[in-house]
Amino acid sequence: MSTCKKFNECKNNSICYRCRSYSLFRSKSKTRIGRSQKSKKEGMAFQREVGNRYDRMIGKRSVQQPNSGALWFAPGDVMTEEFLVECKERKLTSRGEKQFTVTKEMLDKIKNEAGFSRPGVLAFGFKNSDDIFLIADYNVWLELVQENNQLKKVNSELLKKLDEYNNNKEENK
Repeated sequence: MSTCKKFNECKNNSICYRCRSYSLFRSKSKTRIGRSQKSKKEGMAFQREVGNRYDRMIGKRSVQQPNSGALWFAPGDVMTEEFLVECKERKLTSRGEKQFTVTKEMLDKIKNEAGFSRPGVLAFGFKNSDDIFLIADYNVWLELVQENNQLKKVNSELLKKLDEYNNNKEENK
């Protein structure tokens, strides 16, 4: 056994005899509290839930990207007709809090992957919760609100015409 004081803490302890003044010292990775390695299946389950909920609510078919967007020709995690969705699920922190940190890099990544074909959005949720939250560019939200308002207006006009038609039909009887 080596006489090195850091023998048990070093990743390179098998080549300790070659080290001079800790030149080859590499600290063993310590597990961080509250952050466990998430298996691929756990992440895929959340992606499936995002896609399945879209399918049920919208009535269209979403596509779960192979290898969770790792392939250059299949970006993102879930692709819908309207959006490219990046999915993130988080567990409780070491203090028992549910929190999710969004970085500019995450948002830029999904925006770049989506390109010009459709907007990129970030869907996230927490373990053991049915809630799914969505982060999107503000302009995407404004377009959705504008389109929704236009559709409500058209629907209202069509309902008025239908009422007029039904009233005229009754009068002609």
